Amino acid sequence: MNRKKVFLQRNLKFNNVEPVLTFESNLEIEPYTQQVELGGVLLSMGTSSYIKKCVLPPNTKIGRFCSIARNVRAITGGRHPQERFTTSPISLANPTEKGIFPTVLNPELHNDFQQVAWREERLPIIIGNDVWIGQDVLLKPGIHIGDGAIIAQRAVVTKDVPPYAIVAGVPATVRK
Repeated sequence: MNRKKVFLQRNLKFNNVEPVLTFESNLEIEPYTQQVELGGVLLSMGTSSYIKKCVLPPNTKIGRFCSIARNVRAITGGRHPQERFTTSPISLANPTEKGIFPTVLNPELHNDFQQVAWREERLPIIIGNDVWIGQDVLLKPGIHIGDGAIIAQRAVVTKDVPPYAIVAGVPATVRK
């Protein structure tokens, strides 16, 4: 039987921890990190990095020497299919719920279109080493933030950030 093990260092403290912790099976947390009030999620994080009061997916990877301010969040929400006849999720089939709008999608009433399978993408956010992310930043899942990058507060990052770039704005663009 394959068992996963969690090793905790001596004198480790958990403050303000939810009753259940969520983390990926390949979680790695190096020494001297600080993860404060993340809503019961543990993130892979390199040494001497800190993050506080943020909402990021459990598969996020944070490099070494990173400074991540409060309220950094992943952009969430359903997929709105631009290639379909409507951007409403009416044309998406959720396998666990038999469709979001079952009355409208009754085959006897409407069989003019084929439902598309619901795909929940769990793309990781990868943050390099020595990255500084300001307060209230939104990050699109699947992006990579290069080493030494700086992201200004309230930026909305929808694309990869090159190493040592300074990005700001909505959507975020390279400023320097």
